[in-house]
Amino acid sequence: MIKIFKSNVEFLKERYYKGKLYKIGDVVKMDQSDATAYLNQNAVKYHVKTAEKIPLEKKSYKELQDICKNNNLPAVGKKEDLITSLNEKGIN
Repeated sequence: MIKIFKSNVEFLKERYYKGKLYKIGDVVKMDQSDATAYLNQNAVKYHVKTAEKIPLEKKSYKELQDICKNNNLPAVGKKEDLITSLNEKGIN
């Protein structure tokens, strides 16, 4: 069995892929061999999803405790206390 790896790529130029015209900024999952060919033409770049940053105030108490523990901060007290500790350490 042959494994085919896939990559998410973002088009930098208008190009056809599998019979469909993609415009600049379109993101497509394509086979690694195809992605390499398009990369060599400077027609695409690897697309990396960025995580949306959630404000500390919207996180659960348990999530805040975990963040505190991972940053060697006390993980006890009210939710507001945890947020204050994290903000004082520069973690937003």
